[in-house]
Amino acid sequence: MVIAGAEPVEFAIPLAHNDPAGDYQITAVELFTQRSSVTTVNVK
Repeated sequence: MVIAGAEPVEFAIPLAHNDPAGDYQITAVELFTQRSSVTTVNVK
């Protein structure tokens, strides 16, 4: 869980060395309104 204010926040998402390569979806959910945003990252 990451709690952030109005400014953008940068953080690392830990991956294991044996996680398979490919596309992963990350979903962020706003705590009070439950609005969400989804992005896809590619792990090589």
